[in-house]
Amino acid sequence: MIIKANLERKPSTLETDACNIVGVEQVSLEEFLALKNKPLDDYSFIQKWADAMGTGETGEHNCLLVLNDENDDGIVVNSSGYSYARYAAFVPGAKNTYLMELYPDLRDAVHELVALVEAYSNMAVERQCDGSFQQDFNEIESHPAFQNSVDELFVKMISTRPEISFTEYDGATYYFEIAPEYRIEEEHSTCRVLSQEEVDIMCAKHVLYLHDSGGEQANFSGCLLKNIDLHERQLNGANFDGAELIGCNMQGMELCFGTLNGAAINNCNCSFMTAEEAQLCGCKVRNCSLFGSVFTHSDFSNAVFRDCNFCDASIRFSCLEGTDFGNVCTNNTDAYGCVYSFNEWDVGEEPAPTQSL
Repeated sequence: MIIKANLERKPSTLETDACNIVGVEQVSLEEFLALKNKPLDDYSFIQKWADAMGTGETGEHNCLLVLNDENDDGIVVNSSGYSYARYAAFVPGAKNTYLMELYPDLRDAVHELVALVEAYSNMAVERQCDGSFQQDFNEIESHPAFQNSVDELFVKMISTRPEISFTEYDGATYYFEIAPEYRIEEEHSTCRVLSQEEVDIMCAKHVLYLHDSGGEQANFSGCLLKNIDLHERQLNGANFDGAELIGCNMQGMELCFGTLNGAAINNCNCSFMTAEEAQLCGCKVRNCSLFGSVFTHSDFSNAVFRDCNFCDASIRFSCLEGTDFGNVCTNNTDAYGCVYSFNEWDVGEEPAPTQSL
């Protein structure tokens, strides 16, 4: 094991300075080594934090922590308002210290696991029989160190991030709410914004329309639906052409014979949707869960999917001409009978099977 440190010859005492980290900069290894070898040169990443550095009211140093992307070492800098390292110290393993401070749940989990490993290592030595020892894993698993699974630890860690204000898991997909100061508001070209009450009325009329009891066909074309609850709604034959749906709950919604041509669907829960002979030509779907959804004889021509979950979904006997699935998660996705040419596709026929996505 090699530890980097500045050794003093016959020191009378080992003094340290209190450093309050006011900022963290992750730089390339090349920039990091340049700072390490020439700390008195000017650096833009130091200038960025210059106004925040200096001496605090109680005498502590307000400092910048500079890390790099290839090792765990760091450099603590107090430029006192300048763009060079007026005061600086090399800190080995600073990245690990920073991460443990940033994610206290990870730090606690590591400490608990280390203690558990040490305890059972000592127990194995003490209770061995001719160099062997066995232990029922149920006893080990019942230890508090095992109570937090990896996914639970992930949620705890990401929930501490300043960018994330809320996290939810529905058993298939994680949903994140971005903190206000990190949100990127998009411009919406739709001419009409629908409220939940308006949508509820349109859905009620559509149910009457489906049962030939009056009402009228739901037409959401060109409208903006934001944070609207559509879960388990019967919207077979509804028109969503050119609509924008943002943060909507569409779980279990029925959209057989419906149209989403040119629609934009962002950050929606579309799990367990059902759609037969639906039209999604040129539809753009981003950051949505389609877990367990079923599409049959549907037209996905030139549709685009990004950051979506298509696991355990089915899109059988559908047209995928020009469809871009990008980095979509397609584990166990059933694409039986799909074709990649609109000219070869016939809704009324079931072509030869094709490979999964």
